[in-house]
Amino acid sequence: MKGDFSRQTFDRRKHYSGVLMQQGRVQLDADWNEQQAIAKYHELTENSDVIGTAGAPIEEAGFAICAHDDKLLIGGGRYYVDGLLCENEATIDYMQQPDFPNPTDPSAILSNQSLGIVYLDSWQRHLTALDDPAIREQALGADGPDTTTRLKTVWQVKIMSVKPDFCSLITALEKVESDLNNFMKKNPTLNKFNKTLTGIVTAILAFRTGKDTDQLEKIIGIYSQTINACIRCLRTLQSAQSKDVIHSIRDNIEKQILLLLGSFLALEANLCKQDFPEWNNMIVEPERFLNARTQPSTSTCDPCQLPPTSGYQRLENQLYRVEILQGGDPDQDTVTFVWSRDNGSVVTSIVTPVTAGATEVTVASLGTDTELGFAKSQLVEITDDTLELSSKPGQLVTIMDINPASLQVAFDKALDNNYSVQPKMRRWDGTGNVTLGHWIALEDGIQIRFSGGNYKTGDYWLIPARTASGQIEWPSNSDGTPLAQPPMGMKHHYSRLALVWSDNDRQLPHEDPSSLNGRKTEQSRLLESPPVSANASPMGLSYKLLSQIDTSIVEKELSQGLLGMLSSAKEPQSGIFKVLDCRAIFSSLTAAQPSTLHVLETSWKNDYIHHREQLYGLDIVFDGKPDRNSLLNGITVIVTLLDGEITHTLPGEIEVMDYIIRWRFQKPLGTRNNDFIKTLEESSDHPKLVRVTLKGHAIWRIDDCSNHIERLHSQQGRRTYLDGQTFGMPGVPTYLPIDVKILSMSGYPPTPSEPSETTEPSYRIPIDLHFPSGAGERASDFESWFYIQ
Repeated sequence: MKGDFSRQTFDRRKHYSGVLMQQGRVQLDADWNEQQAIAKYHELTENSDVIGTAGAPIEEAGFAICAHDDKLLIGGGRYYVDGLLCENEATIDYMQQPDFPNPTDPSAILSNQSLGIVYLDSWQRHLTALDDPAIREQALGADGPDTTTRLKTVWQVKIMSVKPDFCSLITALEKVESDLNNFMKKNPTLNKFNKTLTGIVTAILAFRTGKDTDQLEKIIGIYSQTINACIRCLRTLQSAQSKDVIHSIRDNIEKQILLLLGSFLALEANLCKQDFPEWNNMIVEPERFLNARTQPSTSTCDPCQLPPTSGYQRLENQLYRVEILQGGDPDQDTVTFVWSRDNGSVVTSIVTPVTAGATEVTVASLGTDTELGFAKSQLVEITDDTLELSSKPGQLVTIMDINPASLQVAFDKALDNNYSVQPKMRRWDGTGNVTLGHWIALEDGIQIRFSGGNYKTGDYWLIPARTASGQIEWPSNSDGTPLAQPPMGMKHHYSRLALVWSDNDRQLPHEDPSSLNGRKTEQSRLLESPPVSANASPMGLSYKLLSQIDTSIVEKELSQGLLGMLSSAKEPQSGIFKVLDCRAIFSSLTAAQPSTLHVLETSWKNDYIHHREQLYGLDIVFDGKPDRNSLLNGITVIVTLLDGEITHTLPGEIEVMDYIIRWRFQKPLGTRNNDFIKTLEESSDHPKLVRVTLKGHAIWRIDDCSNHIERLHSQQGRRTYLDGQTFGMPGVPTYLPIDVKILSMSGYPPTPSEPSETTEPSYRIPIDLHFPSGAGERASDFESWFYIQ
């Protein structure tokens, strides 16, 4: 903060909670500002404790990122980052942000179908009456004192290109490769079939040992190629083979397909939580320090005589500011700093446009006096809002001449850039290069020393110097040795808002402007993501994969459940950009939602009619790996069937395959329930209701870190459980005759009928489930139902 301050005294380690004024005492700016700093510290700490590192209130959840054709939009509302409140009054275009000059076009950042993090960068910027004239009280005169200054919360939404970690997908490919090799070893007589499997294994091996394992398009390509090849394998099955052999082979191939599909869906669901090296490098603050001292005294024989060159030697109290101008690593780059004895507060506006090549400017004022004004031979920095908001340094020049009448200032060299957005001229009292480990003399006995690593433009330190003591105010240890300090600012706060993927292969939608249902751009306060189908992939990655799989090759050979999953490719968001919301949403006066396990997909469609063979393969996909020990007990997964007025709990076996569990109906041994089994296996026009329930409080995910902490502290609450609750939404109307019986089972008299020229259609509207599951609970059950015939 480059203001005319005496010093900054707030220190959180002293645990002060307030500043109290006493009667008849001098009022100082430092006391007022410390009270403000105490209140601000308590506010940010409380917000962070309640909300977490970042979050948006559910009632006014702001900064939703949405794709609209070839643009990215930023939704209005509120968002907190490290306790700092960021507000956006209305939905705006990414390229039209109020405090982000000249942002790079998203399509340029996300070229070649790369993945990017859309994130919020916020900090507090110090503003004076030069930045906002409304701060100045006009009653004190047009050129009167500027009294106080302001702190403004500045936010910018930016995009960073990142490379996801595809290790889980590569591991799944390795497992498929190993399983197929083992299968071929156990079944050497299946020559034609094994020949096809050998081709699959060879393709996987070539990909794993190649150089494209980190490219998204190549990953999607090998996955779709492998799944299609696995499906084609079923073509080579000989009809002469026994049913048991064909069933065993088909089951093995389907396992490989499910393994790949489950791994891909889980990766997409967990992308927001993934650690990206590019992101970590940005948010981790490098260690960089400055130490300060006054010039130490030299030895003297007379203990009562002070050497004239020791201590602070100026006759005025000053607040020195040391600021990094050009950042970088001093061991590799030319890093420069500037310093001011007045906290860099001597500044004036430039009233005429400044163009590159100019050697003089016209300013608004030359200062109040010789001490706080401008003069020949002084060092000044020419900058403007564009550079300051971009965290870039201005240009240093030396004043060669001043015309007090016209307020024109001439420089020793031409300016390199245009300065058009509130240009300023700021006085500095010196500059130098940052060298590590050496004491650098500023003036009048004050010395500084840099240490550490990478410095950033705008890093600053304040050094109060006092004539009464002849010393500076700087932290020291018990024996008086000064201690190196990190920068006092500028502190940036970051939070992920969304992940965005550019699908340049897709064409922008063309709409008829005269269409009644034509889309209209709505700039609303609360931006909602465009509606997608319940099972749609929000980013389109799953769609990209599933759309390349040909399920028509051997439709008869695939199980109904797997065929349904592979055929469920839903059209994602239209336009070039696909967005996945990564914001944390919280309810009022509650902490952030706990991490839980969620259901991503099922092999059956809720509330629809399925073939009875569906019971021999119910597949459920999660966003994490469920612990098999929580599933193989016959209690946590419950499948029931309603036959007339009798409800049967069906016996079954469960298989856990990484992110997927498969439940199979298992015929009971002996003669028990034979009549029921016979009825179940016979074709019937009478629908039977099947309900699937997963007990969320007893199903947990595999988490080595959490399990270790749980064992260490014996705290059961550290487990991550299934939040399986889903919400219903209208499905596709159905006109099938069997829907009449379903409505009758439910007690509703309307009879579905086909539409005709004279009658309106009558139909049943099934209930779809919205995936992924989750209602913000620590644990909740997953429930679904369908009909078989």
